[in-house]
Amino acid sequence: SAFGIWFGTNVWTTFFAGITMFKNLPKQTFGKLQAKLFPQYFQLGTGCTAVVLLTGLRLGLPAGPAAASLAWTLANHLYLSPKATEVMLERYARQNKGLKDPEVDKKLGAQFGKLHGLSS
Repeated sequence: SAFGIWFGTNVWTTFFAGITMFKNLPKQTFGKLQAKLFPQYFQLGTGCTAVVLLTGLRLGLPAGPAAASLAWTLANHLYLSPKATEVMLERYARQNKGLKDPEVDKKLGAQFGKLHGLSS
C-alpha cells in the first residue's frame, strides 16, 4: 500500500497536477503554490518509503532500492527543495522590485536549474 500511495502520488504530481498548474497559472503563482505543496509531498514520500523499507526488511527483501529511494527523498525534503525554493523566491523578489543584473540573474537561474534538476 505504501509503495502504491507514493508511486501514485508521483505520477499524479508529475504528469497531471504539475503540468496542469504550470500551463494554467502565472509563473510566480505556480512556484509559490509548489513551494507550499512540496514539503507535504516529500513528508508523504518519506513516510511511505520508510514503511516500504521496513516492510521489505521484515520480509527479507533486498534493502538497497528502498534505502536509496529513502535517502533521495530525504535529501529532497531536507535540502534540495528548501534550497530551490529559497533561490526561486529570491529570483521572484528581484523581478518584483524591477532589479536587473544579467550576471546575478544568470547565476540565480543556473543555481535554481541545478537544484531543480537534482530534485527531479
